[in-house]
Amino acid sequence: MVNLPKPPARLPHPMAESSPQTVLLIEDEPGDAHLIRLLLQEQGVHAFTVHVVESLAQAQALVKTESLHPDVVLLDLNLPDSTGIATVQRCRALIDAPIVVLTGMDDHLANQAVIQSGAEDYLAKGGSGAALRKAVRYAILRYQRDADARLASAVFKHAHDGIMITDFAGFILEVNPAFCEISGYRADELIGLPHHRLIQQDKQADFVAAFQRSLKQQGFWQGEVVRYRKDGQRIDVTVSVTLNRSATGRVKHFIVSVVDITERKLAQAEVLRSTQLLRTAIDSIDEAFVLYDADDRLVLCNEKYRQLYAASADLIVPGATFEVIIRQGAERGQYPVAIGRVDEWVTERLALHQAANSTLIQHIDDGRVLRIIERKLPDGSTVGFRIDITDLVHATENAQAANQAKSRFLATMSHEIR
Repeated sequence: MVNLPKPPARLPHPMAESSPQTVLLIEDEPGDAHLIRLLLQEQGVHAFTVHVVESLAQAQALVKTESLHPDVVLLDLNLPDSTGIATVQRCRALIDAPIVVLTGMDDHLANQAVIQSGAEDYLAKGGSGAALRKAVRYAILRYQRDADARLASAVFKHAHDGIMITDFAGFILEVNPAFCEISGYRADELIGLPHHRLIQQDKQADFVAAFQRSLKQQGFWQGEVVRYRKDGQRIDVTVSVTLNRSATGRVKHFIVSVVDITERKLAQAEVLRSTQLLRTAIDSIDEAFVLYDADDRLVLCNEKYRQLYAASADLIVPGATFEVIIRQGAERGQYPVAIGRVDEWVTERLALHQAANSTLIQHIDDGRVLRIIERKLPDGSTVGFRIDITDLVHATENAQAANQAKSRFLATMSHEIR
């Protein structure tokens, strides 16, 4: 057993924390364990809560069964169930906490191996309580720093967006796997290249000028650019560039985030093409066509529809509700049957429109007569047609008038003959 110096009487330490640090001491020598506990207590009565076990198996059981989450582990390299560097490696696998190895001798090479195997620090037994306290504090800080670095590295590596880091001159320093996937290049092919080599050649000057202007004014740039993969395939990407500055404000790096939007752009182009095709088809229909969404707001109509309702054509715009359109049209006198009873007529017309399962005849202000057909779609939208039957109505009325005249003539002749 290595003899540790006897600690002085315990006194409250001026730097003792209000919330104690939990220490898991894995030490199989009771005498050493007792003295280490005293050394910790020397640094502040309430600064440390110490749990002592004699083996890795006991430490594992303590962590699992009692849900102990130590702030730091003080680890003896030579235990009943493990010896040497393997002890550090096993402890790292079992416990998520910084590790300070307690060694029996100050061997530089051996201590370096301890650090490389996963420990945050090492401390030779026989040191002072202040040295022990310092080792604990620094190990916690170092572990948190390394944890942040590991998190940043994991985010960088597994991010869905491509990430490229360049120096102030624009030369690529680092790229993540997603960026390699987007560009088609391996990391070793990209590192050291100027970033503008990946931009469409005839757009380089415009891009660089806009990029530099925005960074100078705002410290940030975002936009869409065309790039080419290694195989020559053209891709559309959104690029976001932010500055990484030093503590003094000097620009150290550019951090570039890249998202491949080629498929989205193609999908948008297809939707636009389909929409334009649908619009062309609707405009080519001889009859008036209109579509309202599930909230009864106008989605689209063709020009024929606006021509029929000329008195309220300015109201027929996407987003306007059916009720607003017909109410204001009625107030302008567009529907003769609604004159003098606008509210009542609007209520009646809304009921028919919302049912959307009937065909009705409508007279409008310019003397035309329309057949209205409205039907509900599965999503709650309403599709409607307006068919101008003015000529048919007039022909029917003329035929009826002719039949009535013929009937009167025959009746008169019959009477005369009798």
